[in-house]
Amino acid sequence: MRACPKDEASLVAPACTGGASTLSRSSTVANWFYLYLQKPSFVLDLAFGCRGLRSALPSSIRYVAAHEFTPTCNYNEGLIPKLSNSISKDMSGVIVAMGVLEQVCDVPSFLEALKTYYRPLVVSYAPVDTKDADVSNRKNALTTSQWRAVLNNLNLNKPSHQARVDLNGIPNLVYWFEPSDWTPFAG
Repeated sequence: MRACPKDEASLVAPACTGGASTLSRSSTVANWFYLYLQKPSFVLDLAFGCRGLRSALPSSIRYVAAHEFTPTCNYNEGLIPKLSNSISKDMSGVIVAMGVLEQVCDVPSFLEALKTYYRPLVVSYAPVDTKDADVSNRKNALTTSQWRAVLNNLNLNKPSHQARVDLNGIPNLVYWFEPSDWTPFAG
């Protein structure tokens, strides 16, 4: 994946579509920052239009919204945000993509690209395990077993933390992965 250009594409990551409240997912992740983990200096949020995580984080953690410094980033065109100069050398940050993966056409390539940040990753995914599920607002519809196979193939099979959070009756699987368990794609 390539770095996003300054003014060529629109951001694709409508994590708050459909009126679903994402507060329970955001607060679950924020609790990991409060209770279990060494506090990172920043969180890079790849979602667009969600305020839940920002308001739930400990005040000592800098919230960085990807769309604030890379307002034109289309993840479906093979682009990921390039870290701004103020955080590019800070290895104590965390990359967060909650509610984003459902909007990405090529989930494995996107996750592999996120690994190149070589920082902890927090991701969520809402698998589609029923045939009558409405998938009209998604770019992909992986089942739970397909989702787990993607994670396994990318060597993302040992999360430090994981949770299942229901958003309006839809299960969302949330994971925290540490970079010590993978080698970013070198190409």
